Amino acid sequence: MKYKGIILGTQVTRPTAHLIAEKFNAIYTEMPGIFSSNLPEIEYVFRYGNTAVQIPEHMAVRVVLFNSLKVVRLMSNKTECRRSLLDMDVRCPKIYGVEDIQFMQGQPWTPKIARPPHHSQGRNFFIVRDIESACKFLDMGYYIQEIINKRIEYRMFMFNSLIMEANEKIQIRDNADMLIRNHRRGWAFKKRTLESIKSDTRRACTAAAERTRSNWCAIDICEDQDGTPYILEMNSAPGLIERKVDKLAEKFFSTMPNFLLPFSEYENEEPRWAD
Repeated sequence: MKYKGIILGTQVTRPTAHLIAEKFNAIYTEMPGIFSSNLPEIEYVFRYGNTAVQIPEHMAVRVVLFNSLKVVRLMSNKTECRRSLLDMDVRCPKIYGVEDIQFMQGQPWTPKIARPPHHSQGRNFFIVRDIESACKFLDMGYYIQEIINKRIEYRMFMFNSLIMEANEKIQIRDNADMLIRNHRRGWAFKKRTLESIKSDTRRACTAAAERTRSNWCAIDICEDQDGTPYILEMNSAPGLIERKVDKLAEKFFSTMPNFLLPFSEYENEEPRWAD
């Protein structure tokens, strides 16, 4: 079989990158060095959070950067990603450190959520009902965030800072958890049209993707009871079903000329953050 390209993934991006490789008729690897001296005849090298492959200068191969290593590392650490978004003036639920919790001693406590820095599928989230528990979770490396009284919650799939597809979280069980919403707790996704979603919510997603310099991600976002949007989480390698892979492939191939640059322009690449 003749392949069109090579997908360079990482442990973080592996599940999504494998699906993309199948759809793009590409070779998947996490070891770019094996292609440095004997590169097959291909059209492109697709970097998905991986370091640059060393391509002989005489080869007319183009390089596609699809989420830099810096972006993938940031989004895989949920604590640092949340702090960075807040520093970039992206509206998110507030997070509390040790000093914040200590300052609350003796004050009325409202429930909060403890989340680990690395997680998937909404696992290991806990409701924190007192300061003592908050301190224990902080000692374990969790971060503590405020609870937003959600009116609605979405997952937006972003491509080049634009919403590629929107999904609403809908309740599928009478006893669904109203604070932590994932499939195991009684929630599922339903596709929504972009026109049905508030413009402020759409703009918040675009701002988050632009300011993190993400080419591709999924954003979990909610609106509070007043309709104010809050970014809950960003994922640089979201799980995909076949329909989403098809749509991503369509978007990618239709805009590929805008991605492609000679390899020399990506060498030692270190993308800067937005101001």
